[in-house]
Amino acid sequence: MFTVPFISWLSQKIIIGGDWRFFWPENIAQILTYSFSWDSSLNTGIGQSNFPILWLNSYLGIVGNFLSNTLHIPWVISEKLMFFWPIIIFSFLSAFFLSRLVTKQRGWNVLSGLVYLLNTYALMIFSGGQVGVALAYAVSPFVLLVFVGLINEISEAKSIPNAIRKSIMAGMVLALVMLFDPRIALLNVAVIILYFIFNFSLADQVRRKAIVSMNNLFYAVITTTTVILLNSFWILPIIWFGINPVKDFTSAFGSAGIARFLSFAQFENSFSLLHPNWPENIFGKVYFLRPEFLIMPILAFLSLVFIKNENGTRRKYILFFSFLALAGAFLAKGTNPPFGEFYSFLISNIPGFSMYRDSTKWYTLVAISYSVLIPFSIGTIYNLIKSQSKFQNLFLIFTALCLIFLIRPAFEGQIGGTFKKHDVPKEYSQIKDYISNQDNFFRTVWVPEAQRYTFFSNDHPIISANTLFKTSSPSAVVTLLTLSSTQALLQEAAVKYVIVPYDVDGEIFLSDRKYDEKAYEQTVSELKNIRWLKHILNYGKIAIFEVPNPKNHFWSQSQPGLTITFKKINPTEYLVNVENAKQGEELVFSEGYDRYWAADINGKRIFSKRFHTIFNSFILPENGKYSIRVLYLPQEIMPLAFFISTASFILAIITLSYFAIKAKH
Repeated sequence: MFTVPFISWLSQKIIIGGDWRFFWPENIAQILTYSFSWDSSLNTGIGQSNFPILWLNSYLGIVGNFLSNTLHIPWVISEKLMFFWPIIIFSFLSAFFLSRLVTKQRGWNVLSGLVYLLNTYALMIFSGGQVGVALAYAVSPFVLLVFVGLINEISEAKSIPNAIRKSIMAGMVLALVMLFDPRIALLNVAVIILYFIFNFSLADQVRRKAIVSMNNLFYAVITTTTVILLNSFWILPIIWFGINPVKDFTSAFGSAGIARFLSFAQFENSFSLLHPNWPENIFGKVYFLRPEFLIMPILAFLSLVFIKNENGTRRKYILFFSFLALAGAFLAKGTNPPFGEFYSFLISNIPGFSMYRDSTKWYTLVAISYSVLIPFSIGTIYNLIKSQSKFQNLFLIFTALCLIFLIRPAFEGQIGGTFKKHDVPKEYSQIKDYISNQDNFFRTVWVPEAQRYTFFSNDHPIISANTLFKTSSPSAVVTLLTLSSTQALLQEAAVKYVIVPYDVDGEIFLSDRKYDEKAYEQTVSELKNIRWLKHILNYGKIAIFEVPNPKNHFWSQSQPGLTITFKKINPTEYLVNVENAKQGEELVFSEGYDRYWAADINGKRIFSKRFHTIFNSFILPENGKYSIRVLYLPQEIMPLAFFISTASFILAIITLSYFAIKAKH
């Protein structure tokens, strides 16, 4: 079917696909609230620190709460207002305005926006539901544009108020990218530094002195301070408590070996702006280069042929974007040849570079560069043949058809993910009602993993068995479930149900990347043979098994006389009452272990100890009846951190308004 790209984003009722999950109205009120430092249900059913993704979760929580819970805008509209429409609009406009550095002709600026919006890398991250990466990608050209203006301002020693104003603006747009994805923000910083060096190398002696003047350090401080203050809601707690938000990533995925595993793009792919998984976007399924995509680098680097007669400023920009495209293509191929050892060296020796183990993020540099260079080349050729109007029109038609042909799967409806129309199966609505109507706290384990329509809440978190047991094989998960130790683990984790999902989209039970009905049937059959699991009901193909005698959120394995009741204040704070306690008894808190969980008991603070390597526990210090306040310590500084970010944003707006008013007078 021939459709316009993004038509599903603009028209379909719900958007689901890739990393983008479905939210039920019943969990919107819980999930979309003030962003807490502890994530009890959104990304893991056991609970984990929210700091590895606090920036994007804060945007989701605060803005989503305002739209959905304050303004009462339905989530199917709120998600588009927050994510998908801004992705489309910002991608187009940011490239549109960046291209004006090279050409002021609006038609070619429009083409720049379209090249940046409708290339295979952009379409793959959009359809893959990587909304944080997509938003950061959308704003990145605008970041470069603002910093180019700032660097030009200080290198030409122009107005000090203008330089201050541009410094604040530069800090604000970079802070916005950091809010969406710090990895793309750091990538932007690398581009900015590269442009600074490039600008310095081409400047005359007078301008070089102006560029490296110590006075200009003042503007760098303003920009850096703005970025830090606006993001202090997550930076301050990290510094204060010494939290490393990328620790899990660097330890598990930071080796050069995993970078080699994730280096799917060859140099010919990245050089041609062809995503290695285009168009199916199936992990690990890589295609050979399509020769037609060579038109992208040919058109882009034709610009170098035409710069001879251009002025110095335009020549500088074309040279810079040409170099940036080559650098981006070289890095986007990861550890693949040529000189793949260099990327392995960066991963192994540069702190934090392991965040780019998926090297395709460097495609952003290629996309930015080509969105400027390709329209310039096309525009120059068009002007060169302006004496032959028929040839002009034929050239434009031919070029447009070539560019459209490259992304024809988008027009033919071949791209899945968020571009594909989805309907929520009634079975998932039925199990949502079944679980949400139960008041007590419990978890559910989904074998082998949770389906995207699965209902979850802070009171009923979901756990994917493949994550809990660290295996992707359904048969391996079932084998582990037969063990008595697994029964004890699930009981201690307050798991009430083990559930096999209805794989409506054919994403879970796979053989050779295709849905396998036999794998589903075998999983259900083998679970029925596990003695301690009781098969209680089915909703269509959703099979529900009950775990006997699951523990509560707080429990103790000590003497039976101990009575425990608790009240949840928020995901980071609980009030627990104990009766008939004995000194030295162990109170187990079945949230994922973190050294910053603590219990305040009669003026004493007791820090958590690991229980069975997974959960938290606290040793009761005295006999009797008393109350305990269990809290996640980083949350104590969060209100101050959010206040600093909010106040800094308001101050930045006031300062920019002041300079704008002053400039008019």
